[in-house]
Amino acid sequence: MWVVADRGRATPALVRLMQAGHTATLEQLPDLIAEYAAGAGAYDTAVFVVDIRETVLRRITGDGPDAGTGRQEFTGQGTLPGQAYQRVDLLAEPTTGDAPDGRRRWWVAVTDGVGRLGVLRTDTETGDG
Repeated sequence: MWVVADRGRATPALVRLMQAGHTATLEQLPDLIAEYAAGAGAYDTAVFVVDIRETVLRRITGDGPDAGTGRQEFTGQGTLPGQAYQRVDLLAEPTTGDAPDGRRRWWVAVTDGVGRLGVLRTDTETGDG
């Protein structure tokens, strides 16, 4: 599921991401996802994967073995990203008026078939999911 205002741009970007992703390493994924998401009208995109106990969502940075040092993480319960993960749903952060250029932040569960892997965070220029 892509969170974009322009579905006409999203479909080709998603197809290109899927094609490029087949040969990408884990370290290449964050930049690859951000590049194709921007082509679809989504910005500040990041992927957070869940730990084996499903208690913590940690950002994939592509920085190798030290990737976890000082990086962003959320608990699987009691946070908006955790709710998106638990519900396997698309959730919007409440608007505060502080967002640059009227952007809206979204969280959506990332799955592999029926298994939950984590969440994707992205911003769009509009509040329409």
